[in-house]
Amino acid sequence: MRVGINLGLGKRQLISRILIFSGVACLLTAGIYEAANYPWRAVFTPPEVLNAEILPDPPAPVPDESAEIVPYSEDAFTEADWLDDETSALPEQDTLFSSGAEKKRHSGSNSVGAKLKYMLLGTLKIPKLSVSVNLFEGSGKELALGVGHVRGTALPGAEGNCVVAGHRLRISMHPFRHADMLAEGDLIRISFSGHEYTYAAVSQFVVTPDETWVLLPDKNERYMLSLLTCDPPQNPVNRRIVRCRLIGVDGVPPEEYYKPSPPPAQQTAPPAPTDAGVPEISPADGAVPDVSPSSDAVPEVSPSGDAVPDVPPADDGGQGALPPGASDDGAVPNT
Repeated sequence: MRVGINLGLGKRQLISRILIFSGVACLLTAGIYEAANYPWRAVFTPPEVLNAEILPDPPAPVPDESAEIVPYSEDAFTEADWLDDETSALPEQDTLFSSGAEKKRHSGSNSVGAKLKYMLLGTLKIPKLSVSVNLFEGSGKELALGVGHVRGTALPGAEGNCVVAGHRLRISMHPFRHADMLAEGDLIRISFSGHEYTYAAVSQFVVTPDETWVLLPDKNERYMLSLLTCDPPQNPVNRRIVRCRLIGVDGVPPEEYYKPSPPPAQQTAPPAPTDAGVPEISPADGAVPDVSPSSDAVPEVSPSGDAVPDVPPADDGGQGALPPGASDDGAVPNT
């Protein structure tokens, strides 16, 4: 009897020890993984040094066999399949958005073997966090390959609120894992449609999933970027928002880059020469043109503005003189 009891206690103790060992091993693994991926440089390196770094581009995305990558183009982006609005709710941690637009982005509608299309917009880089990822259109399954632009919000560099979502707790892709470390002035660079847009972090805060106002434009920020992720990472019941302000387009301040070009200078063509000669304009204001004499005599104007006709003496041939102010060649009298 005692032997049976001892054997039972031994098995239970063994199982308990195995469970304890497994728990400790899991904690150690998680700690090692977290320590290996923690942005230690952000702790020990000055922000100005980190923000000045030029990160390499991320590797080309490799989707599974059921999907394909579609490069961004204005013509493709204006198709109805890409214009579904995702601003009715904030993304979830795991599923994020899986809207009707995602289902419609299959080639050949519902045909067997149709592939899901992911539109690649560009790249997003955060020097302080050593993050360099691909930027896609949509915030559903696209987030398994990078970060996603929330449909229905402004595009990068455009006027309004450009919202980009990303995972925070995921083994393969968690670019916004340490978004809470971003401070005022930290840079975010987005390459899109042949331009590089540089944003600077302004503030961050936490909201509930139903506070969709964070997706709307802000009247105080003409060109704004909002990074959206879940909070806290282990129990994502809320959403963390990082507000950023556009400070440069291809290295030029936005107020200069978007400044409308002045209209071309209007040039007046010089007057065409006539038989009466081209008038010579003196540099003084109110100058009176000096007309050179020609076959058609033009009255010479005195500086006082009173025109004095210079009429040559007429040979009346015994027929009498002409009236004052008239000439024998048909010139108009100066009145």
